[in-house]
Amino acid sequence: MTGSTGTTGTTGATGATGATGGLPSNILVVAGTDFSCATSTADSQVICWGNGVYGQLGDGSVDSSSTPVTVSGGLSNVIALAAGIEHVCALTGAGEVYCWGDNLDNALGPNAVGMDSSAVPVSVSGWPASERAIDIKSNNSNAYTCVLTNAGHVYCWGTDSEGELGDEGPTSSAAPLQVGSAGGSINLTSSICAGDLWACSTDSNGNLDCWGMNVFGDFGNGTTEPSNPGYPTQTPVTPVGFQSLACGANHICGLNFNGGVDCWGWNFDGESGNGAPSSTLLTSPNAVPLLSEGIADIEAGAYHTCAITYGGRLLCWGENTAGQVGNGTDVEQDVPAEVVGLAGRVVAVAGGSQHTCAATSGGNIYCWGANGNGQLGPALEVGTGSLVPVQVQ
Repeated sequence: MTGSTGTTGTTGATGATGATGGLPSNILVVAGTDFSCATSTADSQVICWGNGVYGQLGDGSVDSSSTPVTVSGGLSNVIALAAGIEHVCALTGAGEVYCWGDNLDNALGPNAVGMDSSAVPVSVSGWPASERAIDIKSNNSNAYTCVLTNAGHVYCWGTDSEGELGDEGPTSSAAPLQVGSAGGSINLTSSICAGDLWACSTDSNGNLDCWGMNVFGDFGNGTTEPSNPGYPTQTPVTPVGFQSLACGANHICGLNFNGGVDCWGWNFDGESGNGAPSSTLLTSPNAVPLLSEGIADIEAGAYHTCAITYGGRLLCWGENTAGQVGNGTDVEQDVPAEVVGLAGRVVAVAGGSQHTCAATSGGNIYCWGANGNGQLGPALEVGTGSLVPVQVQ
């Protein structure tokens, strides 16, 4: 199964980020459908490469480029990145949010209403001035974004076809909507992740709140019933609870407080990571085996997931038709496999539709998998993918 997801932010898909849990890094990386972005090590400016036809490279043009280009507008001190289906959002250390690329379903927020797209960053606002954004997540299967504020509140904007904005809103909203403000309830949030047509958060005790579509069991509550209508559904998770989450297109994994990983939801391509039969749905968390080292961070692509160990090793599993698992094969990987050919400790990882990128402690960025639009960087001819990591020059 192929698809497009992402993850994003500085913790915990489709979206993708600097590692947490003892692996601090000033390098961030995200992978969209067929493009990639990262921060430079010098001043935390954003660079992007790959498909740019919607302006998602942010350099003021609609040109694609396998060579990284710098996002325009003097954007710097970026502490979190999020990649949607064809847009990117960035969060600065000052709590400011900017988005660029395709404006499908108002994905770029209230200051881009009427625009089809923007090839330069557009500021996003809409939560109370008393609250400051501290994390941001998108999913590169969809055109919406959520931010987490220091008040523990979540605000989302963009596509809202299945209640993924967590509010009884229209089919889309340019204005950020507070999750749970129209009904239901949500615990004060410490971590968020965005799936295709659903999203989840955790509180400080590791309990789950999810909203939107639940047809694949992504709420982890043993059912496939959606929230009604888009309001958060609370799922107590025992006995350990989750410190962060990684959302794929239709699957989700949680990093628990013991440094282990559980996955659930769609498992048609080995996303569970525990060898469970394909063509099954997992409606409650299932432990991922063979992760003998403690895990510092997890990130999900559309149908695959990667985990960074405390020792800086990178393990991936799930759909692998384009080699996005990075173990030198294109065979579905239903248990974790170590990514080969990375020099140095891995400090950040991001999964796209069918490619993956990672950053190492030496400041190098590597990508592997599909390369139809140059998303693996300039070392390869566009259209030529790789089953193993290739350094982005």
